[in-house]
Amino acid sequence: MLLMHYICTKSNIIMVKKTTLAINFENGKAVANKKLALGDDIGLFILLVLETGLRLSDALTLTKNNFYKIGKDYYIQFVAKKTKKEAKRPISELLYKKVMDRGSDCIFINPKTNQYYSKMWVGRNLKKAFLNECREAKKENKTISAHSLRKSAGQKVYEINGIEAARDFLQHETYQTTKDYLNIGERKLNQLLKDTLID
Repeated sequence: MLLMHYICTKSNIIMVKKTTLAINFENGKAVANKKLALGDDIGLFILLVLETGLRLSDALTLTKNNFYKIGKDYYIQFVAKKTKKEAKRPISELLYKKVMDRGSDCIFINPKTNQYYSKMWVGRNLKKAFLNECREAKKENKTISAHSLRKSAGQKVYEINGIEAARDFLQHETYQTTKDYLNIGERKLNQLLKDTLID
């Protein structure tokens, strides 16, 4: 995802393009579990997006009705706002139980305002949860956001199951969109060069 940031100088406003940086999937899961253990709602958000690849707007508006169990398996069913595509995804028992333990039917409700958590709330709390990743991203003129989690999930699916599974998982129309989104061309080339040229 390309983010536009504006920097004001004395003479004018400069537009700076920033892209999101994917975080390490396993580290993301560890952070989610740590935050969940502390009762922090951002932990549930992180786990949800890492397991489902949902976009921010879709994740924030989920209700308990989106989650269900069949036998020993747990699922989430949703309609993506951006693509209008319906999808069903397997989820962990932990995620399912944490969702069902929520006090409200809506998953991400601010108890102080009784409103959905905002995108700003997510961004602010992700930056706190991933301080080191934010520092590294800044060095590359990138940022950590909710999209970083989606990207991480997509990369994990791609690495294990290939481009077709990643495209379906991310609900992209074309393979090229998925390749661009996950930066597959450059990552693949860099890995080949590393394997070939560096001990």
